[in-house]
Amino acid sequence: MPHPNTDFVLFFLDGLLISLNTLHDRVNRLVEVLLFENELKCRYHDKQINARQYAIATQVVAARGPLPLAELRRAPWYLGLYTQLTDKTKQRDLQGLREQRLVVLDKANQLWAGVAAGCCSL
Repeated sequence: MPHPNTDFVLFFLDGLLISLNTLHDRVNRLVEVLLFENELKCRYHDKQINARQYAIATQVVAARGPLPLAELRRAPWYLGLYTQLTDKTKQRDLQGLREQRLVVLDKANQLWAGVAAGCCSL
């Protein structure tokens, strides 16, 4: 046998490649989230979204997955945003976020950040 360690080296290199690809995907996801958060800040600063919409969108991003709409509507911070406002304002804020594709409502009535659904052009 001229190279008895070849199988082990190939096995090791395959494992290394899998690990590097996993880390690469993870970094890409983090960068995508950071860019989306920056996009939210820019839209808030440019008055394309209001403070309530900014708060909702950042909470959806922070959920790191789908946020059931019913859960959002029961959250104390969310209720606090609308103590002096009507249900129509709640609907308008959420609709504005959906129209800008900053949040996406799926068929199961769960909100996803636009970054999670790949909706925003970053």
